[in-house]
Amino acid sequence: TTHCYMATHTKAKLSHEEGTELCRVRKKGIVKGFRKDISTENLSERDYAFLTCSRCDGILREACNSGTGEQFCLCCKKGRELTHPIIQVRVTVSDLKSSCPINQRGCTWKGNLGECEKHLEMCSYVHEACKLGCGVVLSRDELRIHLSESCDRREIQCMHCEKATIVVELTDHLLVCEKMVVPCELGCSKLMIRENMTQHMDIECKEKEVDCPFVKYSCKVGLMKKKELNQHLEDTKIEHMEMKVNSLEEMVVKQNEIISQLSQKMENMIDPKRYNMVVWNVEGITVILVRNKNHTFTSG
Repeated sequence: TTHCYMATHTKAKLSHEEGTELCRVRKKGIVKGFRKDISTENLSERDYAFLTCSRCDGILREACNSGTGEQFCLCCKKGRELTHPIIQVRVTVSDLKSSCPINQRGCTWKGNLGECEKHLEMCSYVHEACKLGCGVVLSRDELRIHLSESCDRREIQCMHCEKATIVVELTDHLLVCEKMVVPCELGCSKLMIRENMTQHMDIECKEKEVDCPFVKYSCKVGLMKKKELNQHLEDTKIEHMEMKVNSLEEMVVKQNEIISQLSQKMENMIDPKRYNMVVWNVEGITVILVRNKNHTFTSG
């Protein structure tokens, strides 16, 4: 697993950028000449001394001098120091026999020192950090498997809505995925895709709490589950009808009071003699007839 790889490989505190640097020495944090231990050439101490950089103590890489007789790597020159390539030394160094700098990890490559850096660009035993930023450091072969199978930062497709997400965020995504099949939130045990949940709870779900339709007629039962409503209506059929009749009677009384009050106001506002009107009170409703120019009455 990812965690197993991390525990195994980070103990070595490997650089996240091994690559070609594995075959070169570092001096004050800067990559310099070739490491002497990667050459398998059987050279004398005198020969090695001739091929050694006077500044980094590594095997000369792109050997050059500044006209003083001192030999050093091109990368070891100081500032704008003028340099001259030493072709023969460069050829000699390039032809030195070498093995992979990380052969202890299992790489069996052998070749010339001049080819070593190119080999390390492809060597499957070189360690690299996961490019997705999960913090794991693995060999290139292991990293390919990690990126496709176990990295929690790799991109995957939601199996429900087919939207792209990353593994570490999948759990949060599933909590809101509109296409995921989930049980009713009110507990009716029905399964549905999440995007239909609101409609189900508003219209279909028997577990939804509702008011009795007779609450407007003063039914005091309060909220109940929809599945209990029919039984409630059946059990209180007579009481509900009485409530409705009482409510309607109260409404008629109130309406008659309003009509009476309006009629009284109209009578107080109208002087029949002054305006040549005839006023009758018919069953509690004031009827006003106005004489027109043709001496006929019209309803006011």
